[in-house]
Amino acid sequence: MNKSLISNVNFTISDLYPKFPFTNCRLLLNGSGKFKLYINYRDPPLLPIPLIVTNITDLDYAWDGNYLVLSGTLSSIGEINITDCYKLSLTIKDRLGNYLPITLYVNTTKYTGYSIEALLQIENYTIILPLRERGFEFYGYTDGYNKTERNIAMNRNMAFTIEYKVPTKINVTFVKTGETEDYVTGYFEAELLDYYDDPVPYRNVTLVLEWRGGTYRKFFTGTTDSRGVFTTPVLELYRDETYTISGSFEGDDIYVGTTTQTGIQTEALPEERGEEISLWDIYKNQIYAIIILAALLIILGIIAVLKRAKKIIVEERKYKYVEE
Repeated sequence: MNKSLISNVNFTISDLYPKFPFTNCRLLLNGSGKFKLYINYRDPPLLPIPLIVTNITDLDYAWDGNYLVLSGTLSSIGEINITDCYKLSLTIKDRLGNYLPITLYVNTTKYTGYSIEALLQIENYTIILPLRERGFEFYGYTDGYNKTERNIAMNRNMAFTIEYKVPTKINVTFVKTGETEDYVTGYFEAELLDYYDDPVPYRNVTLVLEWRGGTYRKFFTGTTDSRGVFTTPVLELYRDETYTISGSFEGDDIYVGTTTQTGIQTEALPEERGEEISLWDIYKNQIYAIIILAALLIILGIIAVLKRAKKIIVEERKYKYVEE
């Protein structure tokens, strides 16, 4: 029994839930007029308390710091059913401290959010958490419990904080720095980001470069810098070759691991282009011919004009001679 009772009227008490004695009980009050009932809890009760009342008017109750005081008016035999409840508080965060809304169950009741409070009757319950939620991965309770199902006995107020590891992604790009007749030179850059697109610094990542159907491979392992970036040494890649680059991060106690794969096709050697032929080269002979033809026409015109002028001069002289 977790309480004692004092009343100014006669009463009897019945235990309705022997599994947890007197956590759900029936009080029968015998009398008339106003009454007060003092219930001395070993632990302060959580208000409001679920009550079922029969044949009692003006019922009121309050916690005075020592007792739960119930008062009302009786006209005959009154009945009060009292059920003790406690509060279960669950706070869900990721391992970076951000609040994380998830969907979970307490027995068969579904709850969604990052701060969950439930008023529960004294009973045994099972908290059921998802192993993964939107890429976040269950890590554990802050008190050290590390399973997704947890059995609890709700005989007091209980509060837990639950943590999930943060998803990551890795982006790999090729940065070209130069080229020769046989090779394209450059390096690969791996960028490790978390769920919030923030850099994940100082974590080991691995890159694997494959070509010719996986016949040839090169491995590169390094640590991301403060920007979450790891770069390989400068490499010589064969021209006109298909390469596959894979990136991976194993994860740790804060972040979920991730992998990625992408392909690149190096450039072929550009074909040599023949000597460019300009419009001048194409039409220069025709232009020369037109210029020569125009010059001939001009010369012929000049000759014709001179002949005409000479004829006129001769005729003028003949005319002058005749007159004399």
